[in-house]
Amino acid sequence: MEKEYRGLHVEDVETIHCIVKAFMGPEIELDIARSREEFFERLALHRYDFMILDGHIPGWLEADYLADIRQHCRVPFFVFSGCHLRELEGFAAAGARGIFEKINGPKPLRDAVLDLLKKSSLDAIS
Repeated sequence: MEKEYRGLHVEDVETIHCIVKAFMGPEIELDIARSREEFFERLALHRYDFMILDGHIPGWLEADYLADIRQHCRVPFFVFSGCHLRELEGFAAAGARGIFEKINGPKPLRDAVLDLLKKSSLDAIS
C-alpha cells in the first residue's frame, strides 16, 4: 500500500517517534529528524505535507529552533512536547496548528493531523 501523506517528526527520542508513527496509521509515512542537521537534510530530500515538532531538541537552542521553523517550515506544523504549555508560546506565535502535551498521548495529535489532511484533500478537489 502506497502512503498518501508524508510528515516529518522532529523528535530526539526514537521510542516516542515509533509510538506516534504507529498512531498515525498506514496512510502516513512519518520520517524522523533527531537534530537540526537531520531536519535540514530531510527538508532537502523530501516534500512534506505536515510536521510534528518536539518542543525541545538537545543542541538546538530555542531561539534558533523557532527561527528555523519560521524560515523553513512551509507546511502546517503541530507541537507534541513534554514541555508545559506555557513554555511553548513561541511555537503558537510561529503558527503552530496545535500544541499537544505528550502526557495526554498521541491520539489528540493524530486526530488534529488527520483533520488537517482531510480538509487539505477536500480543498484540492474543489
